[in-house]
Order: sequence, then structure tokens, then C-alpha cells
Amino acid sequence: MNILLCTDNNYVQHCAATIASVLCNNSNVSVFIFSTDISEENKHLLQAMVDSSKAKIQFIHIENELISDFPMSSEASNHISVATYFRLFVETKLPKSVDKVIYLDSDIIVRQSLNVLWNTPIEDFALGAVYQYNEWAVSNGTFRRLNYPENFGYFNAGVLLINLDYWRENNVSNRLLNYIRGNFEHIISHDQDTLNAVLYNEIFPLSCKWNLLPFFLEENLDQYTFPRFLNYKDQVKKELVDPTVLHFVFKPKPWESGCNHPWRKEYFNYLKFTPWNGWRPKFHLPSYIKYIFWPNILKLRRNIIQIFTN
Repeated sequence: MNILLCTDNNYVQHCAATIASVLCNNSNVSVFIFSTDISEENKHLLQAMVDSSKAKIQFIHIENELISDFPMSSEASNHISVATYFRLFVETKLPKSVDKVIYLDSDIIVRQSLNVLWNTPIEDFALGAVYQYNEWAVSNGTFRRLNYPENFGYFNAGVLLINLDYWRENNVSNRLLNYIRGNFEHIISHDQDTLNAVLYNEIFPLSCKWNLLPFFLEENLDQYTFPRFLNYKDQVKKELVDPTVLHFVFKPKPWESGCNHPWRKEYFNYLKFTPWNGWRPKFHLPSYIKYIFWPNILKLRRNIIQIFTN
């Protein structure tokens, strides 16, 4: 089983937690890491962690000039960097011997085996992915902006089963890069927009169990519709009891104070199998509490100083 992640030094701890969660629940794993700047120290840490699980890891350098001018929208969250585009180079950067790979974002925790996903037949498709609900994409004008029919839906690119043979035979990477060059003004969600705009009719729809997005946890899921007659609503009922793949899409993330995701502790359950075992986020008072109480804190501080200086 081949697993691909893209990271930089700022996100390597969370990448490690994702890798650990894969290794704890799967065997015969080969991990590939795309990065431009990951330090030798961090490489050694990840190497030792993977070696202890008898898996394999390979670091593949992505040249800065390949992605330096890619569009980063003003709407991007501060946890998103240009590294998000690395996955578009799978066709050319992974060894020719690799014909299929599971791509995972580094804010994902895998709680069960990925064997069923890995063995999903996608010979006639560029990749397999899990779809977001139609209303989200319609309300923000995604289909109009990316210029393709809304009946194809919009998938989330956090978990992808990528058919590299298909990519090489159909020149997919060049198609993606050409789209970026010609559509800077249309791209908001970076590589995810690019993948949807170019490959919308070459996608195999996956069960939501392989990418449990936060909105699947909402009580009012019945109000949403999904493309291609996907039966996500029935699948979600099973996943709420024992999730397979958790994707912490929104902020705050589990490693940030204030996260209220019901499965946030799973991040720390797997972090303990990494070199960052024991790490916990620093607690920060919400800004509105500071606003209310800070004047009184300052007043008390002044009174204490007066008592000891008089």
C-alpha cells in the first residue's frame, strides 16, 4: 500500500500523527513525503518512526520554482501553504514503479484498515474521492466559477485514491498545470479547485467513510443533497459510531485550543506514537474574555504594586 503526504517544517508534527495512524492500522505500507524544505532533523525523526513500524519511507523534493507563482487566495486559512499544490506532481515525481497511491492531508487520522479503499477498482478513472454536499458549492458559485456542470458535484481533495497509470496515459499533470496558468482569477481553493475543474467527469465517487468531513456530523444532514445519487446519509449513520477516516478540515484543529470536534482526542491518541508524544496546545483565553476581564486584572495589579511599594 502506497501512501503520499505533502508537508513542510511547520506541519511535520501533524503529518507524523497522520502517518502513525496509518501504520497502527495497516501493514506493508510505503510512505512518500513531498516537500521543499523539510529539515534533516525532521526527516530523521520521521524515518525512525516509520522504521520502528517496519514500513518504508521516501522523501521526494519538490523544487520551489515549480509552485512559487501558484495562486494563494486571500481567503486561504493560515494553515494552508503553497505545499497544498505538491500533490499535482504525483505523475512525474513518484517512481514509475508506483501505479497507485492514497493521498492524505496532514489533518487526517486513520482509525481502521485502508485495505478496502486501496483495493477499490478505479482502472477507468483518474482518482477516487469523497464529495461535499451540492448546496455548499451552489451557494458560493463554485460551479459557475470553475465552469463545469453542477450535476458532477464537487469533491474534497483531502483523501484521494490516485490512479497513476491513468494520469500518465492521459497527461493529467500537464492538464492541471495548464489550467492553473490560464485560470488564476478563478482559483480559490487551490489544488482542490484545480482537480475538480479539470477532472470533474473522470472521478470515481468513494464512500464517505474514507473522508469523514465535519459537516457529515451535523444533525441536519438530511437537508443536504449529494451528486450521483450518493447514499452518504446512510453511510454516515455507521461512521458516527466508529469512524474510519477523520478529516479535521476546519479551524480550530485538534492541536489548537478551542477545538470542539467530538473526535479531537484521536489526534493525541496517535500523536503518542510519534516523536512529539506528550505535546499539548497552550491554552489561550478567548479574546472576548480578555476584553471583559483585562481592565480589572490591570487594576488589581496596580493595587498590589501600591501595597508593596508604600
